[in-house]
Formats: sequence, C-alpha cells, structure tokens
Amino acid sequence: MSAPPVIDAHQHFWRYDPVEYGWIEPSMAAIRRDFLPADLKRAASGAGVGAVVSVQARQTTSETAWLLDLASADPFVAGVVGWVPLASPTVEVELERFAAHPKLRGVRHVLQDEADEYMLQPAFARGLAAVRRLGLAYDILVFERQLPSAIALADRHPDQVLVLDHVAKPRIRDGQLEPWRERMRELASRPNVYCK
Repeated sequence: MSAPPVIDAHQHFWRYDPVEYGWIEPSMAAIRRDFLPADLKRAASGAGVGAVVSVQARQTTSETAWLLDLASADPFVAGVVGWVPLASPTVEVELERFAAHPKLRGVRHVLQDEADEYMLQPAFARGLAAVRRLGLAYDILVFERQLPSAIALADRHPDQVLVLDHVAKPRIRDGQLEPWRERMRELASRPNVYCK
C-alpha cells in the first residue's frame, strides 16, 4: 500500500510584477519571476506532493478570482485561500461571489501589516462572521508581537476555524523564542486554532 500524496497546504502563485509583489525583495532573485502551477509541479515532483492549496499573495479580489481560475483549470490546485475586504460593508457580497467556487477553502488578510488591534475591530468581526457562515477557514498572518490579539480573536470567534500562518514568524534570527513560545502555547489551547 502506497502512502497518500502529500498536500502542500500553503504556497503562492503569481505573475511577477515588482510593484504588485513588493514583498519579494531584490535579495529574493530566484523568485522574482512568474511562478505558476507547472513551475511548482517541477519543483515538487520528487517530494511526493500531489496537490496544493494556493494562498493569496496580494490583497485584491482580482487575485482571488485568478487563483480560483487556476484551480478550475488544474486539479493539482486542490484549494484556494483568497482575499476579500473583510472590514468592508460589501464583504458578504464578495464572499458569496467567491464561495460559489468549490475550491475556495478560506480567506486571509495580511494582518502583519496592520495595527495589532485591527483584527479586533467590529467591522472585521462582522466580516469574520460572514466567513464562518459560509463554512470557510480564516488564515491568520501575524508577527509574533501580534499573538495577544490573535488569542483574543480566537476567543471572540470560538466557532470559526482559524489557521495560523508561518507559526507567527518567531524571531529565530534574533535568538528570541520568548514571549513567542508561551503565547503559542496559549493560542494552541484554543480548539478552533490550527497552525501551518
């Protein structure tokens, strides 16, 4: 009996544009180019990866639509975590438009670029409630300093599946695992939270 294929739960596709993808710094020369499903298939072929979940890399609904088009065209893309304007009064309209696609699995907002309290504002909570009603996951993209707000978010939305991205980017380079380690333990005690 062979092992089931590995699913890469977090990767990005893009048609590279230095303005649209400003987070791809000059030091990242190897990825300053288009990166599409065929590229990932070649790179992952020896690792047993049979499918991927593509996660938004730009905060635009046009990218979410494009990722869902890629997923429709290629069974290798098993799911998409897109972006919608969660704090907008139009969030439900945007969510319903994308949720009709069977491969939309969740949404995220680049919270690491926001004030720590952004995720706790009432407008964001309304958007997150709409995400839950549609049965979608919410990916939390934060720095370790924002973990207290992420814990509060998990407590305020106990029925929402939350997925912490990049293990909250601990300051490994600085050799500082605290307070990240203790805050991660606290967040991990919430049954609605997963991590990748």
